[in-house]
Amino acid sequence: MKIESVSLQFITPLPPSTNNAYANVNGRRVKTKVATEFTERVGDIVVAAKAVAGAIPAPPFSLRLDVWFPDQGRRDISNTIKLLEDSLMRAIDQDDRHVHLLVVRRCGVDRWNARVEVALEHIEPVEATG
Repeated sequence: MKIESVSLQFITPLPPSTNNAYANVNGRRVKTKVATEFTERVGDIVVAAKAVAGAIPAPPFSLRLDVWFPDQGRRDISNTIKLLEDSLMRAIDQDDRHVHLLVVRRCGVDRWNARVEVALEHIEPVEATG
C-alpha cells in the first residue's frame, strides 16, 4: 500500500550533547534545564513545519539530519542525535522506534549559524522474506 508522500522539513539549533542533556538525580536519569528548553523549542518549530507541510508523515519514518557545527572542535556526532530525535518524536506524538532509517551527516562549519537541518518522511517498510 502506497502512502501519499509528506515531508516534514525544518531547521533546529544545535542540540546540547547527550552528556549535557541528562543528569542523574537520586538514581534517575532526568533532562537538564537546557534539554527541556531545547525540547520545547523543537516543539514550536515542528508546529510551524507541520503548518507548511499540511500533515505529518505516517510511520515508519526516514529521518535525515544534516549537522552544521560552530567550529572544528572535537564533537561526537552521535551525541547530537538522541535529544533531537526524542524531541521531534514527542512533538508529533510518536515513538522513536518508528524511525526505520536514520541518516546523519556532518555537513561542515557555520560559526554564526550552527544548526541541524531535519527531514522526516514516510518510508515503506521492508517486507520479510522466506
